[in-house]
Amino acid sequence: MFDLVMRFEQHIWDDGSLSKRQKTDCHSNCSSLRDQHAVRAQLAGAKNLGVTKEEVEEALRVTFLLSGMPAYVYGKAQLDEVMP
Repeated sequence: MFDLVMRFEQHIWDDGSLSKRQKTDCHSNCSSLRDQHAVRAQLAGAKNLGVTKEEVEEALRVTFLLSGMPAYVYGKAQLDEVMP
């Protein structure tokens, strides 16, 4: 089980659409706190800056790793409303 978790963690932190540095952005932090106003404000700002839904989804996977499934699901639901 430990090895699976460590491989999963490595997969999450590997560079993809976002670099490791970018994955530590506010979407994950706000989602982990389940602050609806902050999550929506960050998502709206990201959308205005041209951040893609795929990039936000990748950042939210960091939330899953660090804060658990409920925080990830919360952030993903907000994302689907702001960026359908």
